[in-house]
Amino acid sequence: MKKGIIIAIIVILSIIILGLGGYIILDKLVFNTTTRTEPEEVKETTTISKEEAKELLKEFGFEMNVTCEKTVFDYGYSDEFKGIFAIEKAMEKSGEEEPCSKIFTELNQEMVGGMREGTLYKGTSGICMKDDNTKIVSYEEVNKTYNELYGENVPKRSFNGTNVAGQFYHFYDYVDSKDVYASMKCAGCGGSCGTSFTIYKVNEASMEGNELKINVTYYNGQMNRPSGSNDYTLETGKGTKQIECGSLEDCKNKIETEENDYLDHYEIVFNKDKNNYTFKSLTKLMS
Repeated sequence: MKKGIIIAIIVILSIIILGLGGYIILDKLVFNTTTRTEPEEVKETTTISKEEAKELLKEFGFEMNVTCEKTVFDYGYSDEFKGIFAIEKAMEKSGEEEPCSKIFTELNQEMVGGMREGTLYKGTSGICMKDDNTKIVSYEEVNKTYNELYGENVPKRSFNGTNVAGQFYHFYDYVDSKDVYASMKCAGCGGSCGTSFTIYKVNEASMEGNELKINVTYYNGQMNRPSGSNDYTLETGKGTKQIECGSLEDCKNKIETEENDYLDHYEIVFNKDKNNYTFKSLTKLMS
């Protein structure tokens, strides 16, 4: 009796095991529900020459003297800078001169920067003298340039260079009635710069998929040298340090070799669509 029960249990278990095995085989052959891990897409990497990369950076204003020989590496590649840079590139191509009186309608009736009332037009970013001409460029041309550089439309607003840097005296008003940007002057602007020099070099550049990544070493230093001394004072965002060098070129060499912890490193990324590059980001890398 017991033997019969044991045999029956063995038979039932065998049927269950065979049934499960058949289901798994059928599932793989017919329904194919087994989870598959898709291989990760490998982005093709292509090296770009340093000369080509540096030329591209120049086209996007990275070598532009914002103020006191400092560049966007010092001040950032802000929306304010992008607007000013696009306006000035468009003006180089298709800017025109017009009397201020033809662009603006209401003369300012208050004193501005020591200039008496009724002698100028006061805009959002700066002023335009009544008897002067100003350079203008259409919104359409600026927007075309901005789109080529940054892949989006330029805002219809005025741009003030002092929002980029204190002595960046570039002012452009958007004049809605004319749909143009007009170059404006600054009332009471001024200032001076110390002796400075720049270390700037492209280390490497490569295409990864549709992104171009450029690695740059940058430093902008201001050197003060007391009379009769060979000790320059090195002023930098990372602190002030005495460094002995006989000339600015000697200082640059010493910073690159002996004091290279003062150097900053950046990554600039561009998107590429066919043959056109658009700026994506500027990132300061950790030292």
